Amino acid sequence: DRAAHSQGLSMLAAYLAAGTLGRFGDRALLHADQLAAQSGAPYAEMVAAGCTGIVAMLRGDWAAMRTTHGKAEKICNRLGLGRPWAASFLRSYWALGELYAGNPTKTLALLADDSSEDMFGRAMIGSYRGRAMLYAGDVSGARTAFREQERSLAFERGMAGIYRRAIVCELALAEHDWQRAR
Repeated sequence: DRAAHSQGLSMLAAYLAAGTLGRFGDRALLHADQLAAQSGAPYAEMVAAGCTGIVAMLRGDWAAMRTTHGKAEKICNRLGLGRPWAASFLRSYWALGELYAGNPTKTLALLADDSSEDMFGRAMIGSYRGRAMLYAGDVSGARTAFREQERSLAFERGMAGIYRRAIVCELALAEHDWQRAR
Protein backbone atom coordinates (compact mmCIF):
# COMPACT_ATOMS: atom_id res chain seq x y z
CA ASP A 1 0.00 0.00 0.00
CA ARG A 2 2.07 2.89 -1.35
CA ALA A 3 -0.25 5.58 0.02
CA ALA A 4 -0.09 4.25 3.60
CA HIS A 5 3.67 3.71 3.29
CA SER A 6 4.03 7.32 2.10
CA GLN A 7 2.01 8.67 5.02
CA GLY A 8 4.06 6.68 7.52
CA LEU A 9 7.34 7.84 6.01
CA SER A 10 6.12 11.44 5.99
CA MET A 11 5.35 11.31 9.70
CA LEU A 12 8.64 9.51 10.41
CA ALA A 13 10.48 12.28 8.55
CA ALA A 14 8.73 14.97 10.61
CA TYR A 15 9.63 13.18 13.84
CA LEU A 16 13.23 12.68 12.72
CA ALA A 17 13.47 16.35 11.85
CA ALA A 18 11.88 17.44 15.14
CA GLY A 19 14.20 15.18 17.15
CA THR A 20 17.29 16.44 15.35
CA LEU A 21 16.26 20.11 14.97
CA GLY A 22 15.91 19.75 11.22
CA ARG A 23 19.10 17.83 10.51
CA PHE A 24 17.46 14.59 9.33
CA GLY A 25 14.34 13.48 7.53
CA ASP A 26 15.06 14.45 3.92
CA ARG A 27 15.53 10.93 2.58
CA ALA A 28 12.30 9.71 4.19
CA LEU A 29 10.43 12.74 2.78
CA LEU A 30 11.83 12.17 -0.70
CA HIS A 31 10.74 8.53 -0.61
CA ALA A 32 7.34 9.54 0.82
CA ASP A 33 6.82 12.02 -2.04
CA GLN A 34 7.72 9.35 -4.60
CA LEU A 35 5.35 6.81 -3.05
CA ALA A 36 2.54 9.37 -2.86
CA ALA A 37 3.00 10.23 -6.56
CA GLN A 38 3.08 6.53 -7.51
CA SER A 39 -0.06 5.81 -5.51
CA GLY A 40 -1.97 8.75 -6.96
CA ALA A 41 -3.54 9.23 -3.52
CA PRO A 42 -4.12 12.92 -2.80
CA TYR A 43 -4.36 12.35 0.96
CA ALA A 44 -0.83 10.88 0.94
CA GLU A 45 0.35 13.89 -1.07
CA MET A 46 -1.29 16.21 1.47
CA VAL A 47 0.42 14.48 4.41
CA ALA A 48 3.79 14.59 2.63
CA ALA A 49 3.39 18.31 1.87
CA GLY A 50 2.31 19.07 5.44
CA CYS A 51 5.28 17.19 6.89
CA THR A 52 7.61 18.91 4.43
CA GLY A 53 6.24 22.20 5.79
CA ILE A 54 7.02 21.10 9.34
CA VAL A 55 10.61 20.22 8.36
CA ALA A 56 11.00 23.58 6.57
CA MET A 57 9.70 25.33 9.71
CA LEU A 58 12.25 23.52 11.86
CA ARG A 59 14.98 24.75 9.53
CA GLY A 60 13.73 28.32 9.45
CA ASP A 61 13.06 28.13 5.70
CA TRP A 62 9.93 30.28 5.80
CA ALA A 63 9.41 30.44 2.03
CA ALA A 64 9.47 26.64 1.69
CA MET A 65 7.27 26.31 4.76
CA ARG A 66 4.64 28.59 3.26
CA THR A 67 4.82 26.94 -0.16
CA THR A 68 4.44 23.39 1.12
CA HIS A 69 1.77 24.21 3.68
CA GLY A 70 -0.11 26.09 0.95
CA LYS A 71 0.13 23.01 -1.28
CA ALA A 72 -1.16 20.79 1.54
CA GLU A 73 -4.04 23.19 2.22
CA LYS A 74 -5.09 23.19 -1.45
CA ILE A 75 -5.16 19.38 -1.50
CA CYS A 76 -7.04 19.33 1.80
CA ASN A 77 -9.69 21.71 0.45
CA ARG A 78 -9.92 19.81 -2.86
CA LEU A 79 -10.64 16.65 -0.85
CA GLY A 80 -13.38 18.48 1.08
CA LEU A 81 -11.47 18.21 4.36
CA GLY A 82 -11.54 21.91 5.17
CA ARG A 83 -12.97 21.46 8.65
CA PRO A 84 -11.99 18.13 10.21
CA TRP A 85 -8.88 17.05 12.07
CA ALA A 86 -6.61 16.96 9.01
CA ALA A 87 -7.24 20.63 8.24
CA SER A 88 -6.82 21.58 11.88
CA PHE A 89 -3.49 19.73 12.02
CA LEU A 90 -2.19 21.42 8.86
CA ARG A 91 -3.39 24.86 9.87
CA SER A 92 -1.94 24.58 13.38
CA TYR A 93 1.56 23.70 12.18
CA TRP A 94 1.49 26.40 9.51
CA ALA A 95 0.41 28.88 12.19
CA LEU A 96 3.20 27.72 14.51
CA GLY A 97 5.68 28.23 11.68
CA GLU A 98 4.39 31.76 11.11
CA LEU A 99 4.77 32.43 14.83
CA TYR A 100 8.38 31.23 14.73
CA ALA A 101 8.92 33.30 11.58
CA GLY A 102 7.92 36.37 13.59
CA ASN A 103 4.56 36.91 11.93
CA PRO A 104 1.90 36.87 14.70
CA THR A 105 -0.65 38.58 12.43
CA LYS A 106 -0.50 35.69 9.93
CA THR A 107 -0.59 33.21 12.83
CA LEU A 108 -3.79 34.77 14.17
CA ALA A 109 -5.32 34.89 10.67
CA LEU A 110 -4.62 31.18 10.13
CA LEU A 111 -6.20 30.35 13.48
CA ALA A 112 -9.18 32.70 13.22
CA ASP A 113 -11.48 30.10 11.68
CA ASP A 114 -10.81 27.30 14.14
CA SER A 115 -13.79 25.02 14.21
CA SER A 116 -11.84 21.91 15.11
CA GLU A 117 -13.90 19.29 16.87
CA ASP A 118 -10.73 17.63 18.09
CA MET A 119 -9.99 18.56 21.73
CA PHE A 120 -6.25 18.04 21.27
CA GLY A 121 -6.19 20.21 18.16
CA ARG A 122 -8.17 22.95 19.91
CA ALA A 123 -5.78 22.88 22.86
CA MET A 124 -2.75 23.23 20.58
CA ILE A 125 -4.39 25.95 18.51
CA GLY A 126 -5.45 27.82 21.64
CA SER A 127 -1.86 27.80 22.84
CA TYR A 128 -0.55 29.07 19.50
CA ARG A 129 -3.23 31.77 19.42
CA GLY A 130 -2.32 32.94 22.92
CA ARG A 131 1.39 32.95 22.14
CA ALA A 132 0.79 34.95 18.95
CA MET A 133 -1.25 37.48 20.94
CA LEU A 134 1.62 37.84 23.38
CA TYR A 135 4.06 38.34 20.52
CA ALA A 136 1.76 40.99 19.07
CA GLY A 137 1.63 42.73 22.46
CA ASP A 138 -1.93 41.72 23.41
CA VAL A 139 -1.29 40.38 26.94
CA SER A 140 -4.95 40.72 27.94
CA GLY A 141 -6.10 38.73 24.90
CA ALA A 142 -3.48 36.07 25.61
CA ARG A 143 -4.72 35.74 29.19
CA THR A 144 -8.27 35.30 27.92
CA ALA A 145 -7.17 32.70 25.36
CA PHE A 146 -5.29 30.83 28.07
CA ARG A 147 -8.29 30.84 30.44
CA GLU A 148 -10.49 29.40 27.69
CA GLN A 149 -7.99 26.60 27.10
CA GLU A 150 -7.40 25.98 30.78
CA ARG A 151 -10.93 24.55 31.10
CA SER A 152 -10.13 21.66 28.75
CA LEU A 153 -8.73 18.42 30.15
CA ALA A 154 -6.89 17.93 26.84
CA PHE A 155 -4.78 20.97 27.72
CA GLU A 156 -3.15 19.05 30.58
CA ARG A 157 -1.88 16.00 28.71
CA GLY A 158 0.89 15.12 26.28
CA MET A 159 1.93 17.62 23.65
CA ALA A 160 -0.93 19.95 24.56
CA GLY A 161 0.39 19.97 28.14
CA ILE A 162 3.84 20.95 26.88
CA TYR A 163 2.37 23.85 24.92
CA ARG A 164 0.27 24.76 27.97
CA ARG A 165 3.46 25.14 30.00
CA ALA A 166 4.98 27.23 27.18
CA ILE A 167 2.13 29.74 27.20
CA VAL A 168 2.14 29.86 31.03
CA CYS A 169 5.85 30.69 30.91
CA GLU A 170 5.44 33.24 28.12
CA LEU A 171 2.58 34.93 29.98
CA ALA A 172 4.78 35.12 33.10
CA LEU A 173 7.60 36.65 31.05
CA ALA A 174 5.23 39.21 29.50
CA GLU A 175 4.04 40.14 32.99
CA HIS A 176 7.65 40.33 34.28
CA ASP A 177 6.93 37.60 36.84
CA TRP A 178 10.38 36.03 36.72
CA GLN A 179 9.74 33.57 39.56
CA ARG A 180 6.64 32.12 37.91
CA ALA A 181 8.45 32.00 34.56
CA ARG A 182 11.30 30.06 36.18
